[in-house]
Amino acid sequence: MELFYNIVLLIHLLSAMLFIGWGFAKLFVVTPTKKVIGESAYVALQSALSKKVWKIYPPNMLVLLTTGTIMFFRYISFKDGVFATPFQTILIIKALIAYGIGVKVVTSITKRLFFKYKHSQDLNPVESNAYYYIIAAGITIVILAKVMYMV
Repeated sequence: MELFYNIVLLIHLLSAMLFIGWGFAKLFVVTPTKKVIGESAYVALQSALSKKVWKIYPPNMLVLLTTGTIMFFRYISFKDGVFATPFQTILIIKALIAYGIGVKVVTSITKRLFFKYKHSQDLNPVESNAYYYIIAAGITIVILAKVMYMV
């Protein structure tokens, strides 16, 4: 069972690095290039990146939430109450933030799939302001992951 948990943990961490890494790259690398490369090149870059993002991001998010849920249920116990220990309280807060990210991604996917042709402009995940929330929530989750083992 320990081997299974370690494999799930490794997959979760790699998936999280990809997920948060793209958000970081989008906000701090791709977006600032608009001033340097010009509007037309930036639009072409956004279009090319969008095609890749839509192939990688949704399945990666599914893997991230699935592995996180598996790890969550390894540590959670409700026999003494919901917020029985500081560790469990922080774990629940982390899970709620992570599922908040999941809701944000599902909302973005839903808008793209179901409302793509109803708007004159394609809903591009690369231009979404959801990345600000994803980066902030991701950093918060990482900090809470370290804090919960210190309390």
